[in-house]
Amino acid sequence: MLILTAFSTTRPIRGLRTALIATLAALGQSRSAGACGPLPRYFSATSLALLCCLPGVLHAEGAQRGSWTVGAGSTTVLAEYYEIQGSDCRALRAPPVVIKTRPTQGKLVINTTTGQADKPAKCRNVEVPVTRVLYHAGPQLGSETVGWEIFFQSRELGTRSVQGTVTVTARQPSRR
Repeated sequence: MLILTAFSTTRPIRGLRTALIATLAALGQSRSAGACGPLPRYFSATSLALLCCLPGVLHAEGAQRGSWTVGAGSTTVLAEYYEIQGSDCRALRAPPVVIKTRPTQGKLVINTTTGQADKPAKCRNVEVPVTRVLYHAGPQLGSETVGWEIFFQSRELGTRSVQGTVTVTARQPSRR
């Protein structure tokens, strides 16, 4: 009996492909050595389906990408999240956000406040709890990577990941 386990948190499809290829190779070697009977036909079809179809499914679940430009020493809202039931315009709790990739030059802050919904249209101007992702830029210029996860109550939305690059530029002089 052959049992292989391979999983990569950063690239799950790579782990699945590796496990599948290793399983096929091991079954082929043991088959050629006469250790087991003929390779079941359904196994080949299942393998092909996994190799061809699963990458698209997993890629669709991938992280959302973003890019932001912030003036040195300033604070910018990178994202806002809220949930509202479209059927009766009932506000749900603010979705929790967890920082996964912390910046080194600035500071990423998660706070909860209230705001007004803009979608769906019939629920416009309904007050909802909002989770905000803020970036406080330091004095250093340059770019850095940030990332976080949002946990929605809705099963359709589930958990979403966001990764992006924040570029800190020289602050624009104020016009008088």
